[in-house]
Amino acid sequence: MKITALKCTVIGDNPVLRIVTDEGISGYAQAESAKTYLKPHVMFYEKLILGEDPRDVERVMTRIRRVGSFKPWGAAVSAIEMALWDIAGQAAGVPVYRLLGGKVRDRVCVYNGNVRFPMEGRVDPQAHADNMQKMIESPENFRFIKQGIAFHSGMPHGVDGFSYGEPQPGGFHPNRGLLTGKGFAHMMACIEAMREVCGTDVGLALDCGPGMVVPDAIKLAKACEALDVMWLEDMITGDYTPYVLGICTARSRAARRRTFIQVSRSTCGRTLSNSSKSAPSISSAPIRQTSAASPNSNGWRSTPTCMASSWHRTAQGTACSGWRRWCRSVRRCQRTSSPSSTPRAAPNGGMTSSTVCPIPSLPTATSRSGTDRVWGSPSASMPQRNTCPQGTGISSTNAR
Repeated sequence: MKITALKCTVIGDNPVLRIVTDEGISGYAQAESAKTYLKPHVMFYEKLILGEDPRDVERVMTRIRRVGSFKPWGAAVSAIEMALWDIAGQAAGVPVYRLLGGKVRDRVCVYNGNVRFPMEGRVDPQAHADNMQKMIESPENFRFIKQGIAFHSGMPHGVDGFSYGEPQPGGFHPNRGLLTGKGFAHMMACIEAMREVCGTDVGLALDCGPGMVVPDAIKLAKACEALDVMWLEDMITGDYTPYVLGICTARSRAARRRTFIQVSRSTCGRTLSNSSKSAPSISSAPIRQTSAASPNSNGWRSTPTCMASSWHRTAQGTACSGWRRWCRSVRRCQRTSSPSSTPRAAPNGGMTSSTVCPIPSLPTATSRSGTDRVWGSPSASMPQRNTCPQGTGISSTNAR
């Protein structure tokens, strides 16, 4: 069985797609009504899945999932996967849930995230309480209800001075930033009013963003602990906000704390190097963005001492214990070297202390392609262990 075509149209407001096969079986799926613009994005993946066997769902998905991007564009990829499972179920003659592990329960508890009543422009606590009461009395008899607050509601426009910044017009949640004390107090008053209406029979979940800053998110979570809120959704990122922004922010903060040591190579062995009169310090060395694959103009290499920064560059973490031993050896060498020694010129043009301290070879983890995963260069170019320079009085055994 092969995929011969991918088709997409909009029925009502929902993008509906169809995957056609050469055996007359078609799979169908749809995306939510709020994403009517997804049709061209769905069709973007057609050339990537044509000719594939739709029953090999995961194999097909590995071709398109990597270019799925963040919400809402990922909905196109998800809809394609649903259509693939539809084909697989029809080909096997069983419901899709049996292919996914079988049935667990006969009934599923759902929450109200879409049955809504207009707020009529009101954003005060009583309006939120009245709206919640209408949803509780809805004939669907939902056991818990999700309601939008903060930047996922009309509060930025309806409450003067809700956040530090001018409210932005338009859809797709354009507002974000730090909440004012007034804005945070108003938000909590609305949450408490809704929680009181829900009582103990109906659960309350909150859709908060995206757009909140981390301090406000933490503050809100702590304030809601006593209110028995079921969850806080999309506080910082979410719809129309790349998740990678949050990841990059966390990584950039970690990078500012990361320290590096600088290692240069000489003809008599590798030496600790520094342009200052004192021996280099691991704890105070500045962050250098020098590539680990090649030395800079002075022949120095920047090597991470933080295990987390090098974990992903080792083969399944097998070199991690070697990194620890190597880092301990560096510290011993620093303690042995005289910090007050006069720097002299190194053969490669850098500066080194008069007491040369050998460093054990770095641990390597070679990939299948023969590329060294620690230095990012062919393993053959990895410097080998050198003997201790003459006259230093330090043996390789002591350096370990």
